[in-house]
Order: sequence, then structure tokens, then C-alpha cells
Amino acid sequence: MIESAVVLTPLHYAYLIGVIVILAVMVLKKDTPAVCIAFLFILGLIGLKSVTGGIITVFSAVLYAGREFMEVLATIALVTSLSKCLKDLGSDYLMMVPMAGIMKTPSLTWWILGLTMFLFSLFLFELVLLYPFLHLIMLVL
Repeated sequence: MIESAVVLTPLHYAYLIGVIVILAVMVLKKDTPAVCIAFLFILGLIGLKSVTGGIITVFSAVLYAGREFMEVLATIALVTSLSKCLKDLGSDYLMMVPMAGIMKTPSLTWWILGLTMFLFSLFLFELVLLYPFLHLIMLVL
């Protein structure tokens, strides 16, 4: 039987300290980006054993985060701009007039909106599942 032991390096301890410090900063309701960047630099410094390694780690993390979250940011921006356009046109009011008769109390409104979003998500989920096969369906038709 092969025995393996877990060895904790200084990098592990620095990461643990970073997580604890970031959580403490959150509990104090302060901004965390500067603390996160500082600990990214420290992790790069320890892991790559150079100041340039720390700088590279910070920039790599920023690029990775940008690549991963760009879709989310774009979606939020588009939804926000669409909402503003609907408000400028007065369409938001017109869309809510039919539902205003049903939505009498805040709790009832919450349940109606939740059910509506659930039904829309079921429909959109089906579209997402069928999208890869859409070109095949079109070829058959």
C-alpha cells in the first residue's frame, strides 16, 4: 500500500491567511479589492519566488477574471439599457397594467413574479437544450 502524506507549504499558509483576512475585511464591511490584489501578489511572490512573479500573478488573475465574467457584465449592461429604453418609451408601464389587477399585495406580487420567472426559465431552458440541435432540425425541415 502506497502511503502519501499531505505536506503544507508556505504557499498554503499564505493562502489560508489571505482567506481569513479577506473574510475579516468583509465582516468589517470594507472594500476587499485592494486586499485581494495584495494577497494575489504575495501568493505570486511566494509561489514563483520573485517580485515579477507576483506582478505576473496579479495581471494573470485580472485577465482570467475578465475573461470569465465578461459575459455576465455584458448581460447586466444590456438588461439595464433595455430597461431604461422601456422606461423612456413608457412600455414598462404598459406591460405591467394587465398584471396590476392581480398584484394586490407585496407577497402575492412576489409569488406571481416568481412563478412567471419559473415558467419563462423552463421555456428558455428548453431552447438552450435544443439550440445545439437546431441546425439539424432546420436541415430536416
